[in-house]
Amino acid sequence: MKRLVIAIVVLAALGFAAPVAQAAPVLSWVELGFKSSSDGPGTVYDNPYGLWAPPSADFSGFSMATGLGSIKYTFSGAGTHYVAGFFDYQIVEPSAGNGLFDEYGVLHGAPGAGQSWEIDDSFAGLIFPHFAAFDDVTPLLSSNALAGPPMGDVAVALGYAFTLGAGDPARDVFFTVSLTVPTSAYYLEQRDPVSGRSIYFSHDPAGGPVIPEPGTLTLLGLGLAATAWRLRRRG
Repeated sequence: MKRLVIAIVVLAALGFAAPVAQAAPVLSWVELGFKSSSDGPGTVYDNPYGLWAPPSADFSGFSMATGLGSIKYTFSGAGTHYVAGFFDYQIVEPSAGNGLFDEYGVLHGAPGAGQSWEIDDSFAGLIFPHFAAFDDVTPLLSSNALAGPPMGDVAVALGYAFTLGAGDPARDVFFTVSLTVPTSAYYLEQRDPVSGRSIYFSHDPAGGPVIPEPGTLTLLGLGLAATAWRLRRRG
């Protein structure tokens, strides 16, 4: 309830609570959050309701004025790492005077190993507590509570947990918010049917090794054993 009251006050102060003389829909965001192993276990950075800015995040490719661009995290060192982003954005249609409770989410593609996601109502749902609980053993729900009507105040979260071995190179993880369709195979879309406009959220891990699935490790082991057997016979 407190978050609802604060959000309404912030929206009113920023001029989103009432229509303005503007024909085109306006992208606005009222909350942006991150949680990562680099910033300390259990520590949540939440703008504008808590700690900010996350010290391990690189915002050089992101505009805090528009809410668009890319945020980068870089992880290095052997062990398990994790990072999650939370985005509570709105698309406001000034002529219609709406923008808070008339949008829905769409999942495109499928997450890769270690990736999880969630789309839910930021007021009525539990997406923020799920984001705050995310770590290397607690993924997001990978579920969409707003896959169409009834619509609501859409928020999305993206998470990624992975392991680096000794000597593995550093890995960059990007969170990107765009008004154009991403080139990645897996992304989330926040859609406003009134204006026909969408916001796209993608989550791209880059660099570093790919940790094989257990089945892949088994096949790799069998392949190495077969190779060793052949070499021994040749010897």
